[in-house]
Amino acid sequence: MTAAAEAVGVGRRTLGRWLGWYRRGGLAEVLERIPGHGARGAQGWLSLAQREELVTRAARGEFRTYEEARVWVEREWGVRYSYKGMYWALAKLGVHPKVPRPAADKADPEAQAAWKGGGSAQSSRRRGSGTGRAGGTPTSCGSASGGRRGGCWRPGG
Repeated sequence: MTAAAEAVGVGRRTLGRWLGWYRRGGLAEVLERIPGHGARGAQGWLSLAQREELVTRAARGEFRTYEEARVWVEREWGVRYSYKGMYWALAKLGVHPKVPRPAADKADPEAQAAWKGGGSAQSSRRRGSGTGRAGGTPTSCGSASGGRRGGCWRPGG
């Protein structure tokens, strides 16, 4: 039994439970208990109408975060969810609130686009030509001194 459990990637007890189900009711009994194949699962705390309203309100953008949805559900219907509980409840309904990342007031969209596109001409001038020395002889690590620095050697001597 151990070899069979390892072959399918489950523990011995899980395999034993599956075999018990199979012996009792065949493949139909096993599939009825496996998620995605008809397993019933736990009953949700919200009714169908409440879930539909929650999805509708989320689609209108009334909740920017899971926490806002959690507080609203508790205030509106008296159903208490933990943060993770609301996350999973909304995920099952296909709702994933998106919050834009904060941006600085002084942010320059053109400079950001240049940075994302491989950098600007100004940034490549700051880095230098990549030779590592004023004389133009390249180094294997690009250090400014051209000599040994932190385990980096200059080629040719």
